Amino acid sequence: MPIRVSVTVRGQLVSKKFEDFSNTELPKIGRGRIWGALEAARKKIIVYPPTFKGKFEFVSPKQRKYFFWALREGIIKVPYERTGNYGRAWQVVKGNENTWRLVGNLSGGGRDYLKYVGGNAYGKEQARIHQGRWRLVRATVDQEIRRLPDQIQQRVTIAGKKL
Repeated sequence: MPIRVSVTVRGQLVSKKFEDFSNTELPKIGRGRIWGALEAARKKIIVYPPTFKGKFEFVSPKQRKYFFWALREGIIKVPYERTGNYGRAWQVVKGNENTWRLVGNLSGGGRDYLKYVGGNAYGKEQARIHQGRWRLVRATVDQEIRRLPDQIQQRVTIAGKKL
């Protein structure tokens, strides 16, 4: 199942003093900054950490059984070879009029392991081996979203000076 983190604009974001702007200018500024925030988050979460050099311990007999089955079937290799699929799986896509989404989706063969590497849309389910090494998607998006009010205010000021 794909992981989706959405950002939607609700309510009034600007005061009455900006009524002189055209109906399209302010929403364009807001949408552009939201896209920019999600794109910045995407660029951060696709950065691969250094290769794991520690001792691996299975967390359950089920995981151990899967590991050796996948090794026999050629699904995984030891040492593990990175494919780049995780980085290619993430993109920023447009939702409805006021929504942008950061979507992680692995298509094709293999298991959907995104939530085990970067956590799910709620910041949960990251595998223990990846904790502290791979960025949590939700935390990274939240970090970028917190910057939006200042960025939007700055862009509105610039646009106001142009008018």
